[in-house]
Amino acid sequence: MTRVVKLDGLRGVAIAVVLAYHSGALPHGWLGVHIFFALSGFLIAKALAEQPDLRAFYGRRAAKIAPAFLAYLAVAALAATIHGMPLDDFGWFAAMLGNYRISAEPVQAAGLLAHLWSVAVEVQIYVATPLLIAVARRRPLALIGAGVLLRCAWGVWLDTPEAWRAAPALDAFAAGLALALHPVRVSLPKGLSAPAVAWLGRISYSLYLWHPLVYAACGEIGFGPVEANAAAIAVAAVSFYAIERPLCRWGHRHFHPDSSRYVAPPSAPTLVARTTLRLPGPVPVRSIATPPTVIGVAGVPDALR
Repeated sequence: MTRVVKLDGLRGVAIAVVLAYHSGALPHGWLGVHIFFALSGFLIAKALAEQPDLRAFYGRRAAKIAPAFLAYLAVAALAATIHGMPLDDFGWFAAMLGNYRISAEPVQAAGLLAHLWSVAVEVQIYVATPLLIAVARRRPLALIGAGVLLRCAWGVWLDTPEAWRAAPALDAFAAGLALALHPVRVSLPKGLSAPAVAWLGRISYSLYLWHPLVYAACGEIGFGPVEANAAAIAVAAVSFYAIERPLCRWGHRHFHPDSSRYVAPPSAPTLVARTTLRLPGPVPVRSIATPPTVIGVAGVPDALR
């Protein structure tokens, strides 16, 4: 799949909102996280439309998410041990159940772990992706509405401030699915194509993972927000180029159905994706310079590279 630089730029804006919120410069940092969820739903629908092999899909997602996540969790556990913090809650986050833990009660070592709730939510949504696509194709507004109701029920049931923030983000994810399956014409700002903004979007996952740990380290040595954010971007770049991108590319090659290293037979999941879900076929790629951008029709960034 061809990259659309403006969508990389949108991820860059999303991570900038999160960093500004955690630096105390902006309120409502959850908006940035929900942009990520919506983009994830959009890209997943497009990926499965182009190649509806669920084993390849899940293999690629694991190759993208797991290595950097586990590397961060190991370093965070080491930092917690050095500072005498308990490690009791690390198991919840390693098992991708951190959103349940953080919603129910305060998390130990929260400064290092709390932000990982969103990674857990995304992984949990992946499990239900085939069903969600089937519903979004037929009843997109109903799925978004169900997501809103689920968020409200989650917050009311658990009745904690964190429960509202860490609620399952089905509504945002469903909005991305709906946009991919039912395209609309929108114009994205030209500024999203700026190289610096697009590059920030490309390293946004690593930046999201590592910035709290870097902030904590910078706080101990007296750095301010500007220095802390610069250090977080530097660490994220190392993580991206040394861990995330190489293993992402490995997963893309290894789990490609047409690769000589991995040839998927017509499995039950594949047949479900091709028949029950009725995903659209590959879409022609337009030049990203042709305005306006048609979200859901133009080429989409390869989230697996």
